[in-house]
Amino acid sequence: MQIIQGRAEKLRVGVEVSSANDQVKSTHVATLMITGKAVRMEMPSAFHIAEGDQLKVAGLIGRDGVLKAYAYRNVDNGARGWAASFGMLLGGLISSVFGAAAAVVTLSALLGSFGDAAATRLGTAAVASIFMLGFGFSGIRLVKTCVYSSRAKAAVG
Repeated sequence: MQIIQGRAEKLRVGVEVSSANDQVKSTHVATLMITGKAVRMEMPSAFHIAEGDQLKVAGLIGRDGVLKAYAYRNVDNGARGWAASFGMLLGGLISSVFGAAAAVVTLSALLGSFGDAAATRLGTAAVASIFMLGFGFSGIRLVKTCVYSSRAKAAVG
């Protein structure tokens, strides 16, 4: 976990809106420079940051050299923010369990596919594989974000 502290410069704040399954999701996004380092933050709630505020951020540096901050603390006004919540962790764990269950169904269908009704079992395995990929990987990604967010939250104080 990388920690950067300094003044917010070149601050740009916006909202990304997406929709899926008749639900609209908004993510608050901020890009800024802190002590000459590029920082990007994506949070579920609005930022309480102004140009020149003293910030402490924690996150991971991506391949592009930009720090993806999972938590921040505004030293000037005491505001804090982090990327994940308990609800995200719960959703990630549930999705991971569904993915693991689909993996078990897939494996059992493939192991039993050498007898009667082999085509039915292989079809079941194919459908379960799709669920395994969808739920399992999205669940793992959510849990990973929650772990990083928790570590970053502790790091910024």
